[in-house]
This record gives sequence, structure tokens and C-alpha cells, in this order.
Amino acid sequence: MKAFTLLFSILSVFSLTLSADKLEQTLFYGGDIITMEGNKPTYVEAVITRNGKIIYAGKKAAAFNNFAGKTVGVDLKGKTMMPGFIEPHLHPLIAAILLSGDIVAPHDWNVPDGIKKGVEGHDAYLARLKQSIAKYGKKDDVLFIWGYHQLWHGTLNREILNKISPNNPVAVLHRSFHEVFLNDKAIELFKIKEEDYKGNPQVEWDKGHFFEGGWQALAPKIAPFMLNPVKYKKGLADMTKLMEKNGITTIAEPGFPNVNFDMEYNLLKSEMDKKPSYEIYNILNAGQLSVAKGSIEKATQFMEASPAKYNTQNIKILPKQVKLFADGAIYSLAMQMKEGYTDGFKGQWMTPLKIFKKQMNYYWDRGYKIHIHANGDLGIQRCIDTVREMQKRNPRKDHRLTLHHLGYFTSKQADEMKELGIEASVNPYYLWALTEKYSKYGLGKKKSRELGAYEVS
Repeated sequence: MKAFTLLFSILSVFSLTLSADKLEQTLFYGGDIITMEGNKPTYVEAVITRNGKIIYAGKKAAAFNNFAGKTVGVDLKGKTMMPGFIEPHLHPLIAAILLSGDIVAPHDWNVPDGIKKGVEGHDAYLARLKQSIAKYGKKDDVLFIWGYHQLWHGTLNREILNKISPNNPVAVLHRSFHEVFLNDKAIELFKIKEEDYKGNPQVEWDKGHFFEGGWQALAPKIAPFMLNPVKYKKGLADMTKLMEKNGITTIAEPGFPNVNFDMEYNLLKSEMDKKPSYEIYNILNAGQLSVAKGSIEKATQFMEASPAKYNTQNIKILPKQVKLFADGAIYSLAMQMKEGYTDGFKGQWMTPLKIFKKQMNYYWDRGYKIHIHANGDLGIQRCIDTVREMQKRNPRKDHRLTLHHLGYFTSKQADEMKELGIEASVNPYYLWALTEKYSKYGLGKKKSRELGAYEVS
């Protein structure tokens, strides 16, 4: 069933301009059809779809009388029909790796095979890591274990992982998915060397710790392990199960590819060729493609040719849209904050500011809709200030530049965004997941209460 994609209040503007013999539509009736319009449950007797879009929702008699053409009837036989849910920010690569490896996180996670119970405390966390490695670890393959967070689980480093797993390669992914810790066996299997990352401030080699830009530099080199076809396909299949179980009919991937375009696309296509009950819209990742193609200009040429080359019935690449990355992850307390942090945490830039500003201006001047990963009030301010400069230099109407996540921003910044026509894709989950811990560490009580919202002065 397709998601309802049109507001019912504008359905009356549709007119039938095609001849009746060329029209074919589907009529749904015979059950509880919930439109989800308004604040209370609203029901209609019938819905008509044509070419994947709803053209009518209302009385069954009117549906028969007012819409010409061949109609295929679908009797719901008392079942309930409602709009599908849209997941606006989901990375299939992350889902596939999480679901094909193991999850040891602070909170419970529902997966197709059951519930991965959450764990707190350093000793309890290490005990769960040992159990995971004993159950899933192999000497000739790396085990990815996701969910570590220092505020719930204490210190982690290469030495600790070596003691826990002296024989099996292990990569522990931070809850943010912006960091990874490796043991000696993983480093050996990946065939990476310290000199490969010399001078990178976001790599702590002795700790086996790669974060933000360091993690981005590592990921392409270990792509054959992260995107192991057998495990990855299993992870994508489990992702599909979760989509269907929760009624999600459309997902957006803001930042494709994450690691390697050809590998990610082909594996994704192998899952989507099964015709699952959802479709995916991809926004291309300028940073990753610029590195892969050698320059921002070559990356853009590739991006503009991609929809015609790679679009399928259920995989779409959104034309003239692009994803950029400003500051670091809120889960790592690496977002850039104007007033900084307590407890030794430090903000990070995912893209060096000079390069980031160049990217913004480049795609602005080419008329792109720009999406930006931005978390802290300092990172968000850099985006706002750059948009203000670009509007003054090269004004654009309805540019709809969108900031994603917005871990912490102020009421003044919200007003500035409104003034400049900047849109927001906000994650309110931060408030539930992080407020309690961040009130004690890093941010303090006031700021932690306003995560995913805005500061009230």
C-alpha cells in the first residue's frame, strides 16, 4: 500500500484530462479507512489511487460516479487501511551493519530476532562484550559491535579490547556511529598502519580510536569488511522486516554513499529488487564523492548523471540535492558548542571549516537544495552565517536549505533560520535518550533539558 502523499483538502483541484479508455485506477473500500487528517480519527468509505498517487478520498458512491476509466476494486474485507509512515533519516549502511553484527547499547533495541537488552556499568558492559565475542567472533573476520557510550560504559581502548579478545578481530562502534575502537587483530586484518593516519587529529592510534574525520578516513579502507555481501544482505533483509513490521512505506537516506557508492548501491539494489513494501530516496554525499572522484567538480558531474543511470522503480536519487557535514555527533558530545563542555569533552568539525564553506557556496550557486548535518549551536551558527552571506552575494528564493539533527540550538537561532528560509529536520529522541546523562556530564542541567528543542531565555 502506498503512503498517502497528498493533502485531502486539495484533492478537488484534480481534473480528468485523459480520455477514459486510457485511465486505470484502483479503488479501495470495504474496511476502516483512516485518513490521519486532523486531530481526531477521520474515516472515509473509499480511496482511489492512480499512478501511485491518491486522487480521491471520500464517499464510495461518489468514487464510482465521478471518476471515469477502468477501475480495479480492492475489497478490504473489514481490514483497516491507513497512511504509511515516512522515515526521513535512515542510513541503510548503518542498519545493515548493526543488524548483521551485534548490539550492546545503553538501551534495549528491538530487532527481528528479539530484544537486545541494554546494559550499564563498566564491568557489566565488558562482560557483555565477552559474551558477544564468544558467540559471534571469528578469527578470519571482524565482528562489529555497536552501542558503546562512555557515559554508560566507562573507558574503552585498544588495550582493553586486546585483553577481552586476543584472538578475534573486534570493532566496537560508538552509539553515535561516528567513532570506532579496534583491537590489534582488527588492525592486523584491515592491514592498516599508523603512518596512514599520521597528522590526523581525529585518530588516536595507540587507543585504536578513530572518530569523526578519522573514522571517515578509515571507513573506505575497511569497506570490504563493513560491506561483506553475505552479512550485509542479511542486515538489509532484517531492515526490511523492521520497515514492514512498523508500517514504514518510504525512507530517505540523507548522505549516500557512506563508504563506497558501487558496493552500497549494488547491495541495496539486491534488497530492493525483492520489491519490499517501501521505497527509498537518496540524497548524495558531496564529501565522500569528492574524495572518491578526486574533486568537487567531478563529484558534481557524477551526481548530476546519477538519477538517469541509477534510478529504479523503488530507488530514487533526488536530483540537485546534496548532503554536507558541519560539526560532530551529539552522542559523542562532539558537536560544536559556543560555550564548550565540562568534563573534558571537545567539539569537532566533521569537515574543515574552509572546505565546508567552499562546499556550501559551490552548491548554492548551482541551485542545489542543500542538506547539512549540524548539531551544536556553534556548528548551526556557522551554517546560518554562511547562508546570510550567500543570500547577500547571490540571492535565492525558496532555497529550502535544511539543517539535520539540531542537537542544541537557541531561540535566537530559530528566529534567524526562519528569517533566512532555512528548514529544520529535528531529532526529538535526543531529549529522551540523553538528557539525564548530559545533565550530569558535558552540558549541565539547563542545556540538557533543551536537546532537540531550543533554549528558552
